[in-house]
Amino acid sequence: MRLTTHSRVTALTVGMLMALGATPAAAALDASTATAVDAPATSSDDETLAPALPPEWQSPTATAEQEAAGAPALSPGDGTRVTGLATLLATPTTEDLATITVDGQEVPTAPTLGAGDSEFQVEVGSNSMSRGYGNYLVVNGTRITILETFASETVRVAVPNELLVVGRNTITLGAGARPSSCGMNHDDFVLNDFRLALADGTEVRDTGNPGDIIVGDGNCGSNATRPRSIDLHFTVDAEPGLGSGLLHVLDTTELDDGAHRVSATTESGAVSTSEIVVDNTGPALVAASPADGGTLRGEATVDVQVDDDAGVRTGPNLTLDGQTVRAGETISSDALPAGDHELVVEAEDELGNTSRHVVTFTSVPNSPAVGGMSPASGSAQQGTDVTLGVEVTDPNADDVTTTFYAAQPSFPDTAHVGTARDLPPSQLNFTGQAEAATGALRPGDGEVLRSPAADGLTYQRFDVTVAGAAADLVVSWTGEVDPNRAVRLHVWDAEELTWQPVAESRGTADGMTELSGATGAQHLDGDVVHVLVEGYDPFADDIAEEPDGVFRDPATYDFSLVHNTDTQYLSEGAVERETAEERQLWAEAYRAIPEWVVDNAEERNIAYAFHTGDLVENNFLRTDDEDWMAQVRAEFQHASQMQSILDDAGMPNGVLAGNHDNEYGDDVDLYNEFFGPERYEEASQSWENASYGEPWRPGDNQNHYDLFTAAGLDFIAVHLSYYVTEEELAWANEVLARYPDRNAIIASHDYLSASSAPDGRGASYTAPDGQNIFDRVVSQNPNVFLVLSGHIHGVATNVRTDVAEPGHSVVEMLADYQSYEVDGERLGGFFRLLQFDVDRSEMTVDTYSPWLDNHGATEFDPNTSREYDGTEDEFTVPVDLTTRTTSFATDSVLVAGLSDEVVGTDTIASGETAEVDWEGLSRGETYAWYAAAENASDGRAVSPLATFTTAGEPGEPGEPTDPEEPGEPTDPGEPTTQRYG
Repeated sequence: MRLTTHSRVTALTVGMLMALGATPAAAALDASTATAVDAPATSSDDETLAPALPPEWQSPTATAEQEAAGAPALSPGDGTRVTGLATLLATPTTEDLATITVDGQEVPTAPTLGAGDSEFQVEVGSNSMSRGYGNYLVVNGTRITILETFASETVRVAVPNELLVVGRNTITLGAGARPSSCGMNHDDFVLNDFRLALADGTEVRDTGNPGDIIVGDGNCGSNATRPRSIDLHFTVDAEPGLGSGLLHVLDTTELDDGAHRVSATTESGAVSTSEIVVDNTGPALVAASPADGGTLRGEATVDVQVDDDAGVRTGPNLTLDGQTVRAGETISSDALPAGDHELVVEAEDELGNTSRHVVTFTSVPNSPAVGGMSPASGSAQQGTDVTLGVEVTDPNADDVTTTFYAAQPSFPDTAHVGTARDLPPSQLNFTGQAEAATGALRPGDGEVLRSPAADGLTYQRFDVTVAGAAADLVVSWTGEVDPNRAVRLHVWDAEELTWQPVAESRGTADGMTELSGATGAQHLDGDVVHVLVEGYDPFADDIAEEPDGVFRDPATYDFSLVHNTDTQYLSEGAVERETAEERQLWAEAYRAIPEWVVDNAEERNIAYAFHTGDLVENNFLRTDDEDWMAQVRAEFQHASQMQSILDDAGMPNGVLAGNHDNEYGDDVDLYNEFFGPERYEEASQSWENASYGEPWRPGDNQNHYDLFTAAGLDFIAVHLSYYVTEEELAWANEVLARYPDRNAIIASHDYLSASSAPDGRGASYTAPDGQNIFDRVVSQNPNVFLVLSGHIHGVATNVRTDVAEPGHSVVEMLADYQSYEVDGERLGGFFRLLQFDVDRSEMTVDTYSPWLDNHGATEFDPNTSREYDGTEDEFTVPVDLTTRTTSFATDSVLVAGLSDEVVGTDTIASGETAEVDWEGLSRGETYAWYAAAENASDGRAVSPLATFTTAGEPGEPGEPTDPEEPGEPTDPGEPTTQRYG
């Protein structure tokens, strides 16, 4: 078993530690390894607890006897448990102090300011600092909780002078956290003008402290880059005042865990002593099941016990082979791969110390595995004598005894179908359901019952009268489901009066999808079992497609869009390079993109071309330098010429202003001179199936919208430039509300950060625009299905579900290749072609450089901190077009009673097929059966339920002639150890 423990160390500066008495080694250690004081504790529980922080301020104390003897007051008090960096503080009662010692060894100290209070002050904005979050200061290693709410006013927090030292002081201001529906949520507030008001009225500021800063985590942790706390420094140039004490920051990690004696001595020798308990070790693992080094054969209940003298704050949190598992869960050696496994136990004590214990055990399979069954489930035209077969293997190569059982199938009496946005779980019958025929619901009849197509949920509901009195029932459904859709099987709980899900699955590309589950007496409504099958769209980003280095065949999709962005270096190089040959090289890299678009527009059915900003490089500052502005104007002229290739060909297109086009949001005059509304109003006169909408305000095209139609679908493209304002966001919402039935695309310069994942998935929102646009626009408008962006060097893709309303999904993409290098120069010239299959509502993305004639952008990425694998630039994702619908078809549905009627038993060697004959069956009937395989070590596996139908009509005499061959045994997939009931 391996054990790792960690202690919480307050983030203090090297200089402060040295000033307050920590050794140089301790100071260097802190600078390199200290963790932020507000780092949240990790937990697999639903509720994450607030982060561990340094101890709360407690004034030093002295007993009456000590005061009478002139001994100093001392903190921490006797018996206090400390971890990481602990502040030792001694204050005089009657005499000046001389030393502080730890275990008899004098430690360096710094003089404090003395008695009374100073005041930490800062201005807070309208997004208030709320007392409910437990916001805090950490003053030279000691915490002070901020117990008031402040909004648009001065925050004032009393700081005891006993905590402040002559010289440099470190004060950390942190955003507290509290549990919410989205997990642990930090407070958020805007701060400026940090100062320390001393007791004598002096205000201390430090030029190294920030001016304005936002502290917090955004909307429930949505902003990963915003600081949760800020370290501030204040240098106090004053003489120690009345009652000045001594302060030492003790690095407890240099001491052994356990009791240590702290003493403070006056100049006359009066001594105060307290015994502190150093604790830098996380909770200990007391017991574990499975046991460390043990062997798991069969089933075991996961159980662990941890203990810590300081108390266990969070945990134990458990993972088994990297997957979350909870204490009390049952694990089986049959469900685990054979071999070694790791149960990782993590916990945190009340001081913030964490521990990680690794329990290693070996899993040995125990139960037999059931394979193919014959005749194939759902087969028809069987004779009245049928041979049942099951392939069985045993992990220990022992003989296996297989018992075959008859089951009594029952089929629906009534059926209903419908569509809905959601299905209330406590509602048996649904509004709008329509009755459907039940004649196509028996296995092997070659018929199906199709559900209506829906942009939300589609469903079928069945009522099945159960024959016989079996205590154990199995509900079974088989049908056709698209592999990018899913179905969920429910049964009605007649006692709790609610639908209970029993199984769900994605569809399959070929063959039938099968769902089954055990039911019991609580699911009988008299003698009827109510069954619900719900089809839904998982909108999963898991469409399998390997990069092939070519565009998709135009015959396989309906239309395409172009996304180009951040061509600033190409514009700059075409203007500023020294030789004409060099300038021509950069110009050609840019020109190749719009020329390729025009040349391929008809063949590839390109409906619209986006450019998401940074057309030029050097319009990022305001200057009167004539040479600089001449360069900027020349870059705009070049970019304008390149984009005019699209205009002249009648290609619908739109641009927006990046931060290099609009001086970081400060000025758009030059941008509008070259890319203003008049240009696109004129260009759109030659567009087909598209029109220029309008600028967000007269004369300003940095934000605008366009309308276009492709493959019979209507779209709106809303362009938002860098540093969007509240007024501009309100305009975007008004436009999107004006066109609620159009498929909306947001083009933004600044939206996503670059992903570091090999496939480019999973990215956070940027600041200032990304989080703002998502919160204020994307999450408020259910017609938005796609967001395109640039600005950040690299790529990213997010597929988000339940955005703006339940069931609505959005794809967000960053595709910025400006830093990709060819022979050390940033002139790759890559763009993306987005190819849409309307019927499947899928988008295939291909990345290409026409200048290089190369699809492999990955190889040109110079950033060594990430390793893209090619799938970040060639992939297919679902898109939530208005045409995206879900449907399924039911081939059969039944409820079977599992009886004790034994058809026969067969003992065979592992790897063989157990067989029995089921004789004397009736013609034209559907039969159900299952098998149970057992080995000598009490391992048991139960097969799925299988059905077949005999030839002929019910009641027809005689043996059917030429029955259909049983065919190959069915393969139910992975070996199963399921148990019914």
